[in-house]
Amino acid sequence: MEHTFHDKPRLYWNRTFVSIQARPVNARSLPGVQQTPEAPDSLDAMRQRLAAEHHALSPRLQDVGTYVAAHPQSIAVDTLAQIAKRAGSHPSTLVRFAHHFGFNGFSELQQLYKQHVHDHFAAVDYGTRIRNLRPGNDDSLVTATGLLNEFTDANLLSLERLRAEIDTDSLNRAVELLDDATRIHVCGIRRAFPVAMYTSYALSLMGLDCRAIDGLGMMQASQTNTFRSGDLLLAITFRPYAEEIQDIIKIAHHNTTRIVLLTDALDAPSADKADVVFAVQDAEVRSFRSLNASLCLAQTLCIALGYRREADSSPST
Repeated sequence: MEHTFHDKPRLYWNRTFVSIQARPVNARSLPGVQQTPEAPDSLDAMRQRLAAEHHALSPRLQDVGTYVAAHPQSIAVDTLAQIAKRAGSHPSTLVRFAHHFGFNGFSELQQLYKQHVHDHFAAVDYGTRIRNLRPGNDDSLVTATGLLNEFTDANLLSLERLRAEIDTDSLNRAVELLDDATRIHVCGIRRAFPVAMYTSYALSLMGLDCRAIDGLGMMQASQTNTFRSGDLLLAITFRPYAEEIQDIIKIAHHNTTRIVLLTDALDAPSADKADVVFAVQDAEVRSFRSLNASLCLAQTLCIALGYRREADSSPST
């Protein structure tokens, strides 16, 4: 006989195997299987998703999300292992984080950040310059001139990022809110204190009713009693986000006072209570953070407000 009994099952199995390979099962099409969301197609879209979904993430993924939001340059230029170490996480957690947002892997998420760097900083070779900014391990070679170069380069990069990443609509909206405000309250403590005091000083020089909430003598409770509808609070806070500032923001929100928040992450505490949120990444060298980008933004808001009011008061021709 040409065909034995044993040939038929083998032929049937081969036919079945080919059929399975030709028509793979799509888990997304099965009833009851949760649909995987589409991955963001731009860095702005990723930031919006991260801010909107941060509180729905598990604690470990929240830690990753906080690092991703605060260190976009690291996501663009560092390896998966380096990012995991700096985020205090595990590489597999970063992969799960990417999967949550619809990416096939973490490298696909990284591509958003790399593409943004290429589009906005290719001319200045951003990635290489960031790597070059990292100090070596030999502290005996540190000089005043070398430190000056490190801080200067880092601040130039942070200012370049500010210019490239600022949301124009948010900037214009903040100036409008400042212009419409009956009174402007400015608060910021610890590292944010210099930015708050400069802003209060600049607005006062322009003849505006600006009040600094400085908390001197533990008077912040009395200073916030004047919040009214029609006022505006410019709150400035950076990680680890002072509880005093969070309390002030809550009081302002309760009194229907408009809020502009200058911080370092879109998902910072109380960001959901603000009318406008600015996430600014100041330079950091040898664990010391500067304020140049934050001061630049504060100065921009003040001067833009001044020109807006001057234009409104000029007689029409």
